[in-house]
Amino acid sequence: MLYNMDHTQALLNRDDPLPLYHQLKRRLIQEIHSGRFTPDRAFPSERELVEHFRVSRMTVRLALQELAREGWLRRERGRGSFITPRKLSRQADRLIGLTEDEIAPSTPVAIRERSLRLVAATEAIPSCFARHPSFVVYRSERVGVLGDQALMHSIVYVKVRSGTVLTTAMLQEFGSFYALLEQRLGITISHGSRTMEAAGARKKDAQLLAVRPKSPMLLVRTTTFESAGDAVMYSENRYRGDRYQYTVPYIGRRTSLTTGTSAQTLR
Repeated sequence: MLYNMDHTQALLNRDDPLPLYHQLKRRLIQEIHSGRFTPDRAFPSERELVEHFRVSRMTVRLALQELAREGWLRRERGRGSFITPRKLSRQADRLIGLTEDEIAPSTPVAIRERSLRLVAATEAIPSCFARHPSFVVYRSERVGVLGDQALMHSIVYVKVRSGTVLTTAMLQEFGSFYALLEQRLGITISHGSRTMEAAGARKKDAQLLAVRPKSPMLLVRTTTFESAGDAVMYSENRYRGDRYQYTVPYIGRRTSLTTGTSAQTLR
């Protein structure tokens, strides 16, 4: 039996004006929300659903087609149907560390530090930084993991005063570069700039994030500035395109477009 309920509880309401396939789709969405099915295991087959809900194969097929069309399922020829992991959302207008964001409170994002080192004088640095004897640049490579799945590959450059030592232990203590800069080094972060674009997974991205080379990625470049106006951090984060999305919660409209002559023209 698919669920811990008897067939009487599983039966759909044939007196309901809502079509049976729609009732079944709604019931299956409830089961997906409950966590009864996981993305790594095949979803119940058409035959299993027919037997359990005592409906026709056409009813089941229509319900599954709707679930696939709406992004709840992905159907693979010869393998069956699988739950599509829901995309994780972050706000594009906030400067916040990955571990500070409430993306998935029940399954926190973990950061795995692959390396943290000083950039040699002969190495290239981001164009937002100007070399100066009083400053040094650190380079960090990181992977963001949700549960047991790697979702993000990140390269971060941080400019600090010469003689300043940064360690992975410090990052683990403070949780993010933002907190480390502000709370440990006393740097006041003022603002940032950010660009987002589609990109294909490079060979290393594919290896670290378990995707195929050239798979869709979301490339997010962020430059962070201190209160004096100098850039103190630059990052390039590559997110799995099938698992991540950025949102802008508020977008204003210029009032000049709806006032004066333009407004009179619309009357």
